[in-house]
Amino acid sequence: MATADSPASVEFITQMDSYIQSSEIFKKVLVEALNSALQETLTPLYAEIKSLKSEVSSLRSELSEVKAKANDNEQYSRRNNIRIFGLGEENNENCYDVVLRLCDELNLDVKRNELDRVHRVGRASNMTHSSSNPVHPRPMIIKLTGHQSKLKFMKAKKQLRRNVSIKEDLTRENYELLKYVKTNSLKDVAVYTIDGVIMARAPGHDKPCRIYKKEDLATFKLHKTTPAADD
Repeated sequence: MATADSPASVEFITQMDSYIQSSEIFKKVLVEALNSALQETLTPLYAEIKSLKSEVSSLRSELSEVKAKANDNEQYSRRNNIRIFGLGEENNENCYDVVLRLCDELNLDVKRNELDRVHRVGRASNMTHSSSNPVHPRPMIIKLTGHQSKLKFMKAKKQLRRNVSIKEDLTRENYELLKYVKTNSLKDVAVYTIDGVIMARAPGHDKPCRIYKKEDLATFKLHKTTPAADD
């Protein structure tokens, strides 16, 4: 009987090794077997990955809807708010009196009981009596008791003295959208807000477009065109 290290056994092993290395049929069978094994292992994983991707996409969509709804609710809670910029600031001032003096200047028929809450926004500076009326006074936020009271202020914006402005009280998200629209709109497009909604009106058009997201600017063909690169 031939042993494993006998000349006959060594020759047989050598011949088989040579056959395996040179046999295309054997290689094909081996590759197919490996592919089949991999396919059986990977197919369930592919299905699981596809399912997870679909779930993530659905969750992202739901999250976007929740964020949009939360932003709408927050903006609605500010529907009777305005912000006034540029009003001189003094030590120990009474913010209600400051606003009522502005109303007198603008001949606005606004009573004290129409001002629900009035206060400055931001950190107070360490002013002294000699440093009253700083160059950059803090904005003032006013919560009015009704929408009609708010409209009185909004209609009087054109009468304001220089460096004083009245704007709607926007959520952070809407404020960032407003800045984007103003920066990226075509020339001469009028951009403003009505009850927290960003509006954009092209020259010669009576009806404005409502902008709810950045993509709307391009949808309404109001976005600046990107200059073509020089050849």
